[in-house]
Order: sequence, then structure tokens, then C-alpha cells
Amino acid sequence: MDVISSFMADHERVTLQFSAGKDSAACLKLLRPWIDRVIVLWCNPGDPYRETIEYMGQIKASVPVFVEVQGTQREFVKQYGYPADSVPFIGNPYGRAAYRGTHKIVSIQECCGTNLWIPLSQATKQTMTTGVVRGERLTDQLRSIIENLDVFDGQQYLNPLSDWTDSDVLKFLGDDLPPSYRRGLSSSLDCRTCTAYLNHNPGRIRDLRHSEPEAFAEIRPVLLWLREQARDNFDNLCRG
Repeated sequence: MDVISSFMADHERVTLQFSAGKDSAACLKLLRPWIDRVIVLWCNPGDPYRETIEYMGQIKASVPVFVEVQGTQREFVKQYGYPADSVPFIGNPYGRAAYRGTHKIVSIQECCGTNLWIPLSQATKQTMTTGVVRGERLTDQLRSIIENLDVFDGQQYLNPLSDWTDSDVLKFLGDDLPPSYRRGLSSSLDCRTCTAYLNHNPGRIRDLRHSEPEAFAEIRPVLLWLREQARDNFDNLCRG
């Protein structure tokens, strides 16, 4: 019995944590034979790409149960600042006060935790299913602390793609590949105005310039400022 069949035999109903990424799409394709027992759960952090909204509309129309959880990324950014892979001291509340800084910057954990990870975790628990399926793989740079087949808050988590490679996923999906990957991007599209994960998906900002020019115009000054801060700090480090 394959891993999905075995898992579905153990659980009457499961939740699929779904995103606009290729691994989520592969999990959904694997679960299609049992789709009447699946809750497809998407956490919309609050600033989705237009193409992501369209894609999720297509997914919603193709499954019996689709649940959207809403984050508040736009309000969060306005109040606390844009996320960054590395937060300059001058960008955090203490640094801004000390240096009279003008740019509000927060860590990935603060922004994604508030608008994606925590809402998704809470909504997953509220589905009351006994099984949860995710597209996480062992080769992923970013991974959850919950391991494959762990039980957390009364729900067992399955990563059916755990040992798959990127090539395995692409071959399995074929024409079901989400649109952004067909343009050569390497990760899901979550928030348009995200200023973090720059190494995780290096082509995303260049793509944003053409796909969502108004969003690119909004974050361009922030990205330039972050680059300037990183360059100055690195130069001083090297001189030290």
C-alpha cells in the first residue's frame, strides 16, 4: 500500500495545507481519488498576487471543500514594517528611535508568523480532522519543526513528497504545474509586497516588475534601502 493510501486508510478526513506552490499542487493531485474526504485549506496572508487569486478560484471550483483563511499583511506592514531576511538595527523600533530612522523593518518570523504560519496552524486545528497533508520535502531550505508522520495537537502530519526531488514533482504534475513555475520561478507566490526570501526565489522581484508593477513600485525604495544598509554594514565589517 502506498503512503497516501495507507494514510487515508487511517484517517476518515484530512486537511491539505495548500499554497500556490508546485508541491501543494502535487499533493492535491495525489489526493484526488479521496477528494471527497479532503479539506483544502489556503491561508491568504493578505496581499495576494492577482494570478494567485485566479489560481485559487480554479482550485476551489475543482474540490468539494475549500477553506480560505485571511491574514492581514497590508495592515501589518503599515503598522510594523516590511519583512527582511536580515533586519538592520536602524530598521527596528529601538534603532529607529536612536538613529531617527524612517524605514520600519521586521523579521520574517514576525511577518509570516502573524499573517501565515499562526493563522494556518489555528485553522488546521479548527478543521477537527485527524490527518494533515503538506508538501514539505527533505530538500527544502525552509522546513517545519513537525516531522513526517508526527502527531501535533491531536493531528498526524504526512509529507507524501518527503523523498521527492524537484524533477520528480515537475514530471508528476505535467500540465497541472502552477503558472508561475512555467515562467521559471522557483517558489510559490504569496505576498506581492514581500521584501524577504530574496535568495529563496531570486527571480520573484524581477517578475513582479512586469506582473504587478504597482506593487514593485511600492517596495523598490525599501529594497534599495535594505541593499544600502547591507552594503554599508558589510564594508564596515571588512574594515574591522
